[in-house]
Amino acid sequence: MKNLRRRRFSVKKLRIEKLPKDLRLSIAFNYSLVVSWLQNAYPLIFHSPAHLPDSAVRADDIRSKDSGWLKIFESLIVEDLIHRNEYAELPVNVVLNYLTAKYKENARVHSSV
Repeated sequence: MKNLRRRRFSVKKLRIEKLPKDLRLSIAFNYSLVVSWLQNAYPLIFHSPAHLPDSAVRADDIRSKDSGWLKIFESLIVEDLIHRNEYAELPVNVVLNYLTAKYKENARVHSSV
């Protein structure tokens, strides 16, 4: 299994290395802009170093604890399998706004205790 992953990774790496340098830089720059926009638009979901509560906590530590989009999706639908396809078709901004609202709601409940 690991060998298969390594082969896939090396094939993808070779494809990327064949792209012109300007195109690779453009892709990297675009990616960094999208990440920056997401961190500014949804700071409670996409943590950036500027929004971290403690300077000792690194962004890598937070990301390593994330369980990925599949876990987020599963936690949203819980056991509502009937509407699962409807949830999957929602625009991502609707889901992110919902997550932000739930995050704030949860923070209010725990701060008032």
